[in-house]
Amino acid sequence: MLNLGLSPLVALFDTIEPHLPSARVVIILVFISVVLLSAITQAFARRREARRFSKLFGCQPPPRDNPYDPLGLRKIIRSTKTFLNKQSLLTAVKLFSEHGNTYTSRVLTSNVVFTCDPRNIKQILATRFADFESSPLRGHLFKPLLSHSIFQLDGPHWKITRERYRHEARFSNLRSILDLGRQEKSFQTLLKCIPDHQPFDLYILFRHLMMDLTTGFCLGDSANSLTYQTPEKREFAEAITDIQQRIAAGGFVGPLSQFMSKKQMRIDTQIIHRFVEKYIDESLAKPIPYDKVDKQSESEGYNMLDALAEFSRDKLELRDYTTTILIAGTESTSSLLSSVMYLLARNEEVFLKLRQSVLEIVGREPPTFTQIKGLAYLRCVINEALRFYPPVPINARIANTATTLPVGGGPDGKSPVYIHKGQKVVFSSFAIHRSTQIYGEDALVFRPERWENGEALKEGGGAFFPFLLGPRACPGQQYALIESSYVIVRLLQTFREIKPRDLRPWKEHMGLNLRNDNGCWLEVVRDDEALA
Repeated sequence: MLNLGLSPLVALFDTIEPHLPSARVVIILVFISVVLLSAITQAFARRREARRFSKLFGCQPPPRDNPYDPLGLRKIIRSTKTFLNKQSLLTAVKLFSEHGNTYTSRVLTSNVVFTCDPRNIKQILATRFADFESSPLRGHLFKPLLSHSIFQLDGPHWKITRERYRHEARFSNLRSILDLGRQEKSFQTLLKCIPDHQPFDLYILFRHLMMDLTTGFCLGDSANSLTYQTPEKREFAEAITDIQQRIAAGGFVGPLSQFMSKKQMRIDTQIIHRFVEKYIDESLAKPIPYDKVDKQSESEGYNMLDALAEFSRDKLELRDYTTTILIAGTESTSSLLSSVMYLLARNEEVFLKLRQSVLEIVGREPPTFTQIKGLAYLRCVINEALRFYPPVPINARIANTATTLPVGGGPDGKSPVYIHKGQKVVFSSFAIHRSTQIYGEDALVFRPERWENGEALKEGGGAFFPFLLGPRACPGQQYALIESSYVIVRLLQTFREIKPRDLRPWKEHMGLNLRNDNGCWLEVVRDDEALA
């Protein structure tokens, strides 16, 4: 928060006699003058720096979406309206088609850059990664739930935390952490909840499934969302769901989040902390290090908390690590699974082709790691679902130094763009993934075949960012893909037909991850030959 040095002014006010109002006015005018002078000085400095960058790199300004709206009030009103109508993403695509792949927009006192050019996104996330930060935008949203999570850090502290997830939590070695036996047990519980020949919302079941799998992975104990829950576990699961929505809502209202009530978030935080700390105490009390335990296989019985406790005995640190995965892991994978099944139910040829591939390669038995890796068409289907509905469809960064974007400036949009320190850049993978310039005239058609032999990546120039890219790419993305693949394979082995039972168009729900606000209503027909 900007420190305007008000304490000396307050002290000075206290020394002024009440009968000297003119002195108070003078001080107020001086204060306002200092603030205005500072703002003007900064503006001139930025303009001077922009001219320097123009000479050095050929930078030119990108187009403005509304040059006659100096305070960006129309932008705020329009954004609020589209968000409430759940049309934010489609509106963003429309704005890019009107103003170009990179443009600026005035939002109150800030000049924000919006881009859907993959070259700019690669610059932000990879090439000039060190020039941009995310913690100033979202760090406060996770408080008081988290204090030093991967979502709240940049620089060296972020790097250390990420390495813990990759190496100490073993995300870099999936076979050592992903217990397919646990997956199968939870899948069998899921099957018992799916009715025959009746409409049901598969998204709700997927969410419960992922809550059970994620708590089992993180804590070594399932939340039992698909079966009977103890009051304590039900309270915890409800708190996770509620706090996810509150964090997401805070992100969308931006600076106004400071005025949102924090009462329920504090209650949710207490519930989650109390629940997780019980498992932390149990883990720290274990006398034998996790890697010394005799296991039939590395992944059997694995839980992330025990693995992390070998390297840290700090309860606060362990709580942050564990809670971060609990918050991030439940919604992202359930959203991906729902998107895949939503699209398969509406594309019968793709469903039948994928099911045939599964039965030929895997058969009727639960799949192994090797078999999942060999399902090339399944990966094409998942990629196409991620292209249509990326889990994080829009993101942003703030420049921590004066820097540039490679394209977007000038009348033709081919010149570099100057980005001043503190400037916000918003980028949309949702818009990129639907670009006819990148994915062809059938960009809005669900066609998994475009991913065969790397065709889509070659034609799109690598413009595919479902999990972001560069150093801040999701460390658990491969885990999520294997986990999702397992569930999809087992569903296709079990059901010979899936039919959509909600003909309403897909409607965005912008939580921590993107999903269909209307759910995933289906009716299924079991295969009599499927394993019980």
